Amino acid sequence: MSWFDTIKATTVNTKPRKVCVNPVCNTKLTPSASSKGIELCGRCTRRAREKKGVKRTGAFPKFLNSKIEKKGSRSMSIHAKKLIEEVMLEVTEPKTPREILELMYDKMSESKNNFNTGASTIPTRNELKYYLGKNYNSGYFDKITGKPRKQSRSGKSITKYWGDNYELV
Repeated sequence: MSWFDTIKATTVNTKPRKVCVNPVCNTKLTPSASSKGIELCGRCTRRAREKKGVKRTGAFPKFLNSKIEKKGSRSMSIHAKKLIEEVMLEVTEPKTPREILELMYDKMSESKNNFNTGASTIPTRNELKYYLGKNYNSGYFDKITGKPRKQSRSGKSITKYWGDNYELV
């Protein structure tokens, strides 16, 4: 008898713990499992479900599946990419990601489609920065004057993006 069994037997429960029904396993069940009438231990239950092809249910596996399906934070909808393309065609000077998001919201409010709220159409800032950095020209500009400059660690430069219709002088 284990230390846990002796404590349980002396204080609360006088019955010994049940053993898993599986003859190969023979592990002792927890007191709560034996009081609920469960006959298999967790390992044997999982193996039996796997043999039957039953998927495990509950919050934890759904959480993992949703993380796998999302493919990280850098995946965007096709509608968001189309909206970015439309906005960047209209941009005539370098813009910050925040300015581009504002243009996207304005474009959404101008559209006649009242059913689309923009939840899947407007990307997050990180998604937008990643997409713009991958597909468009970018450069560092001074925050105060707006002139091109080298990136500095002092926090005086900001990244701006522009399309092919703008030539940086």
